[in-house]
Parts: sequence; structure tokens; C-alpha cells
Amino acid sequence: MPSTKPLNPLLTYKFQVYFADEGGMPLLGMTRMSRLGRQIRKAGFHTGGQMRSPAAELQRGIAQEAVTFEQGICLSDGRLEGWVRGAAGCRATPRDLRVDVMNAQGEIASGYILAACRVSEYRALPQLDAQRSGVTGIAVLTVQPVGWRRAEKAG
Repeated sequence: MPSTKPLNPLLTYKFQVYFADEGGMPLLGMTRMSRLGRQIRKAGFHTGGQMRSPAAELQRGIAQEAVTFEQGICLSDGRLEGWVRGAAGCRATPRDLRVDVMNAQGEIASGYILAACRVSEYRALPQLDAQRSGVTGIAVLTVQPVGWRRAEKAG
């Protein structure tokens, strides 16, 4: 007898994004993701009469780069939209996100935790596919993390 289990529409996307504290169903399935990067900010200095040299720099802090997800879908369960609406009203709390990078077999190849993310850009597309119910198209989601780290393998 054939299985009547519903097909998960997120299985065909390379990057699956979750709220790190919830687990369960992913928020998003996206086809592109920007790099995860950090920059060490430096402040130059010199003392009386000495020329500034590369050695005369102090570390001023670490700047985290924004992470942008492009071209994907999210499940229409209201979790993402609620978080984005809160960000537009400047009352959203930062959330940790987990990003799973999927391999060609649909298994998790690697994962990352983006700490204390705030939404800085969200552009939704209207859903144009009548065959997919319960999903919303997304053009761009950009978040500003405080930091990031590799996620431990589950199991």
C-alpha cells in the first residue's frame, strides 16, 4: 500500500533554517546563503614623533558580517512572520538560528548556530505556485548575528 505521508517541501533546498531553541520543523528552506565572516577591527596609534606602523595597532573588537539568505520558501505557520513583524516594530527579541547545510542525499553535511540574530531585511514574494499549499515564497532574509559557531552533530 502506498504511503500517504505528506511531502516536505523544504527537502529540495540546500540550506534549512530553524530557531535554535525550538528544533522540530524548519522555518525556511533557502537556495543561497552569504558567507559567515568576522572582521577584527583595529585602531592605529602612534606616540610622539614616531611614524605609524602596522605593529602600532590595537584590536578594537570583532565585527560580525550580516548573513543573507536568498530564494526560498517558509512554512506558513506564522513563526517567521511574527518574528519579522516584531523586528519592524523594534520590539523583537534576538533569536538564535540554526542553519543546516544539506548534501545531495538530503542529509545534514554541516550546521551552524547564528547567535542573537536580528532581522535587518526581509523581502517576501507572493506565492505563485498553486500546487504548493501552506508555503510562502521569500526573496531575501538578512539577519545581523552577534556571533556564530559550528553546531555539534546530532545523535
